[in-house]
Amino acid sequence: MMDIDVLPEPTFLANCQRYRLRLPDRWPSEAHGYLRELTEQIRCEMPLPREIGGVHELGILLSPSAVKASPDAPVCPAILVQSFFCHHNPPRLLPGHSVLLPDAAVVGLDTSVPEPLRALHKWSASVAEQVLFALDHPEESTLALSMISSQPG
Repeated sequence: MMDIDVLPEPTFLANCQRYRLRLPDRWPSEAHGYLRELTEQIRCEMPLPREIGGVHELGILLSPSAVKASPDAPVCPAILVQSFFCHHNPPRLLPGHSVLLPDAAVVGLDTSVPEPLRALHKWSASVAEQVLFALDHPEESTLALSMISSQPG
């Protein structure tokens, strides 16, 4: 088990929107690869499908970002997805991250982290896609998404 005390705190911006998620049994396939440009941070807290190393809940933080495919390519909007332990005070980021890229079929993963963290970040990216889809298409989503507060913390 990793030492929680040495993990960095996530940075929640003033415009961070905070949601509580209840994960559905099945997600709509339309949400796979879903991406839109993000203008503000979104913080989500949710129960895990199963306990992992004594952890029952996890948070994900979606932040606006940008990527360049090559030095002479244009900058494209992207979404940085970071996972964190939400019930530690203060919250602590897990090592690594994922990035939702403009190419809907691609998720950028931090390859410096070992499994099972890499798989967890891929799962977090999938949840992030579902959150974005649910915010834009609430009538088509099966994700139970409820706002906690628009205030950080």
